[in-house]
Amino acid sequence: MSKLARKYLGPYRIVSLRGPNRFEVWKVGDGKGTNKTSTGTDFMKPWCPTINDEEEDAAKADAVQSGEDVELSCLPESGPAYLKLIANINDNFKIFKQEVEVYFMATETHQKPKEVQVARLLNLLGPNGLKLFNTFKIEDATVTTIFEYLE
Repeated sequence: MSKLARKYLGPYRIVSLRGPNRFEVWKVGDGKGTNKTSTGTDFMKPWCPTINDEEEDAAKADAVQSGEDVELSCLPESGPAYLKLIANINDNFKIFKQEVEVYFMATETHQKPKEVQVARLLNLLGPNGLKLFNTFKIEDATVTTIFEYLE
């Protein structure tokens, strides 16, 4: 593989939750990868389309007005730090939860489908938080239930 080759497939859109940290995804656009697949949160990252000119911007605005599902905004590059499972875990969790709530409000995640909200939270938990989450037996994961289990 070349050093200049893309490291990721996609972009993909999350269409359904398949398990605690597993999602069914569909390819969006002409990127590399299969059209439909499933993946875990440890292999996902936010994707932001590049808007090259005003013409493309106008086309997206027209698509939204006609009722099409178009992603217009991206996640900011920085978000809350991973959940720290060291030292004073209770205080670390309270701060993490507050940072996530602010981040979700700023990125309008609370308006996204439940599966997207859960995926973003699991991504923000970080590797150790995700390992902890995987020990939970949650049938219908939501941001609220995940926070309840973590508390």
